[in-house]
Amino acid sequence: MRKNEILEKVIEEVREKIDPCLMVNELHIGSRLMNNSVESTGIEVTFTNRSEKPIFYMDVHLMSFAPKDETVVNSHIDLENLEYSEVNIPYLCGCFLSDLARCMRKMDKILPDQFEDALPEDIQKHLFFSVANFEQNQKLLWNHPYFKFLDLAIFPCWKLSTNPNDRGHFMISRRLSNIWGLSDEKLFRMAMNNMPKLYHFIIRPLSDVLREEAELSVDDTPLILAGCKEAHYGPAILLYPKYLKEISKKAGGSFYVLPTSVDEVLIAPENACQDRTVADLYDMMKFMNSNMRMKSDILSDAVYFYNAEENHLMIAEK
Repeated sequence: MRKNEILEKVIEEVREKIDPCLMVNELHIGSRLMNNSVESTGIEVTFTNRSEKPIFYMDVHLMSFAPKDETVVNSHIDLENLEYSEVNIPYLCGCFLSDLARCMRKMDKILPDQFEDALPEDIQKHLFFSVANFEQNQKLLWNHPYFKFLDLAIFPCWKLSTNPNDRGHFMISRRLSNIWGLSDEKLFRMAMNNMPKLYHFIIRPLSDVLREEAELSVDDTPLILAGCKEAHYGPAILLYPKYLKEISKKAGGSFYVLPTSVDEVLIAPENACQDRTVADLYDMMKFMNSNMRMKSDILSDAVYFYNAEENHLMIAEK
């Protein structure tokens, strides 16, 4: 079965089991544009007593039933068109109801009109920014405030949960920023100030991370991992000059940045790349991205260079 057929079966079973007190009006298949222009379908929920229309994509749960052959492992996974096998509909139904209950608990803490009527201090403590590829996200960025940085787009978001490991958020729309009366400059300044309070930036030798977190036996490598302790939104570290200087100290001077995903970047010290050309690093990025399991996790095909003497980050010239 393909994803749409599975979702239809889940919807059919959920309709029979869902508690009327949840005030669910309708369940149907909906879609939204994700990072890198990836369109993802899921179960959209409308309510009789509130305006929110959350979509539950179910992708994490569906991966349990995805084929494991080499054509999937070594290429981007097209979750929408995969042929899933031995799908357990009752299990997926339970997953959906659990996700729905968790979502509603979050929504109950945030009244539908709270965003428009939010006070400056509430806006400040919820704001952060995310990073995505500029060229690949033109449709996603439409009607949202953003600014371009290198080949990336930086856009402010509202974090829905106080749990740092929860990725629940929404992009700030142009309409909402106008209602708040906030200029783009003010909005980004607030997000920049609040980001380090919500997420904790880390700069660690890659070999240490692989040994401690992945429990792999690896030799020392000059590569450094830069990102967030919470394992997402890590490339935001590149926008903070003080962290670039800190990376430079650990790298022993100038360095190259390999934007390996939307969650973290790898740092290659310039003094450790004597046997590699910049073109080699671009080839490395192209290879890594072509083997990324999820297209929506790709950040950029470019390589960046930080000049320690000038304290300046730029796109590296091949």
